[in-house]
Amino acid sequence: MSLLREKLEQGESWPKALLEAMALWTAPEETFLDTKLVYLIGSEAFDWLALANRLSFEVRDLIPEEELESLLFAGRFPSDFDEAEFKSILGSDKYS
Repeated sequence: MSLLREKLEQGESWPKALLEAMALWTAPEETFLDTKLVYLIGSEAFDWLALANRLSFEVRDLIPEEELESLLFAGRFPSDFDEAEFKSILGSDKYS
């Protein structure tokens, strides 16, 4: 079981759990389901939405569909998530 799934099943808010999983992620790219995914572009830009999409793939049954779509297609977290936490959870390297 993934750490992300475990945290969600324990009741942690999905935005926080997802960002924590992203903060721990170290691979700059990978092949997932026969698709090459690149998270670190030009060794500088971190594509956090691509990684959010990848990580959420395995826990979509635990995240409200409308909220996940809002994040993945518009970059918006649910209104009850304090976006000030975004940088502190993700970390300054990935945030920048």
